[in-house]
Amino acid sequence: MHSDPSVQRLPRPDISRLMASAPTVASSLAARLSAWRRTSLGLRGLLVSMLALPLLLAAIVGLAGGKLSVAVGAAGAWVLVLLGARVNRRGLFERLVAPDRRFTRAQRFPYQYAAALVVAIGVGLAAYSGAGHGLWTSMLFALLAAAGMMLAFGAPYTSS
Repeated sequence: MHSDPSVQRLPRPDISRLMASAPTVASSLAARLSAWRRTSLGLRGLLVSMLALPLLLAAIVGLAGGKLSVAVGAAGAWVLVLLGARVNRRGLFERLVAPDRRFTRAQRFPYQYAAALVVAIGVGLAAYSGAGHGLWTSMLFALLAAAGMMLAFGAPYTSS
């Protein structure tokens, strides 16, 4: 290797100084991650949307099979469950950011109750029209879906 006087060499980094600052960098990153998790929804509440995908498949299969009532019922149930999941994420977001708001009051609309109701109607519709269960069995599925939403995501805070 020949040395060219016009080429500048970069200084070598001081490894000992970098290693000494590693714990402070790690603790800073941990603090930033913790702060992000407190202010970000992340994947919370998205599983409800993923669990609704078989309803879309049932709607397509029902339409391909010539069963219009099954297709419409499954598609309507899919839309209702997705709407309920979206309202649920809105309620989770409101619950997450409400303590940090300075000049606005807490929510008055109970997003979690509305989400549980919409998901319950969607599950009941899917059980009745898509799966062919009876009315009472479909209502039981709807009740269990609403109870599951309340247990999984909690009741909304009440403002007094």
